[in-house]
Amino acid sequence: MKSLQPHEEHLTLCTYCPSLCRHACPVATTEGRDTVSPWGLMSVASHIMEKRVRLSPDLAEVLYHCTGCGACTAVCKHEVPVAQTLADARAEVVARGLAPVAPEAFVHRFENTLSGKRTTGHSKTPAILVLPGHRDSPPDGEEVRTLLKLADRLGESELGISPTSWLDTGMSLWQAGYREGFRRFAVRMREELALSRHVVVLSSEAAMTLRSVYPREGPRVSAEVLHVAEFLLPLLYGDSVKRVSGRYGYLRSCSLPTRPGGVDVQTELLNRVLDETPLNVSSLSSELGCCGGGGCLPQAAPEVTRDAAKIIIERAVEAGVEHLVTFSPECTGTLSRAADGRLEVLSVVALVDRAVPGRAR
Repeated sequence: MKSLQPHEEHLTLCTYCPSLCRHACPVATTEGRDTVSPWGLMSVASHIMEKRVRLSPDLAEVLYHCTGCGACTAVCKHEVPVAQTLADARAEVVARGLAPVAPEAFVHRFENTLSGKRTTGHSKTPAILVLPGHRDSPPDGEEVRTLLKLADRLGESELGISPTSWLDTGMSLWQAGYREGFRRFAVRMREELALSRHVVVLSSEAAMTLRSVYPREGPRVSAEVLHVAEFLLPLLYGDSVKRVSGRYGYLRSCSLPTRPGGVDVQTELLNRVLDETPLNVSSLSSELGCCGGGGCLPQAAPEVTRDAAKIIIERAVEAGVEHLVTFSPECTGTLSRAADGRLEVLSVVALVDRAVPGRAR
């Protein structure tokens, strides 16, 4: 695996480590086996690179059991970039024709716009563009309609959608190893986003892709990329907010880091709109850091995604949470399906909508 040679030191460190990060991995916890732990996956990649084992379809499939959440790196003494290394390993899997999932499974809405077919009636690109970034939140769906009305009530009239809002950032393709397809997405996306000053992204994973992955693969996006929580936070002050009461909890987004200056946007926003401090469900256990909806896991191993979401819901219910807030549609969808009516799962947009007077009834 030539693509893994730059990671040789990282692979060696992981292979000979006694799996000290296993407790942080939601996939290993859900499946209950070391093979899919960070240590197991990195060991497989190392053995294949060193030609100690042959890359077979079964081994190739194992390499896709990762959400890319980065929890392993966060607890690693050496800060080994496991997600990046495994993404490069999957690129080699694709190059050898052994990928367990076809690229079509990762293409959400991009092809219609790429071929010039516009799927909305909007033609003018707004100064502040809404880019959902995930198939569970289409630009003509309830989530975006709520956000647009909410922004208007908060005095931000420049926020809007355009045909560009239907584009996909290509993160799942990158995670799955389809680098050529991802770069095709990225070239078009950079051109489209250059027409706006700011881009408001609903998916925290998509925001991370635009901020971190795009610059590694080529020119960075010229527009300022804001997660929707970062966009809403400075608008929530004074009489604009009527605090919401209830037994709320939240699942921290693993793709939305603390902003420069130490500002934790997630907790800051929740504290600004909720009457009582919400429970950080992620803090109940190290195994609850990821909903299972990230990376290419939902396509490669949907049963693991379902089980990871069920674990979170069960712990939240046990803790008395009645409303669980998420910061990304990847989690809103998977957790809503797992909740099955036991508690309410809502996005941060839906929560803020409740807290801002004038909400449509």
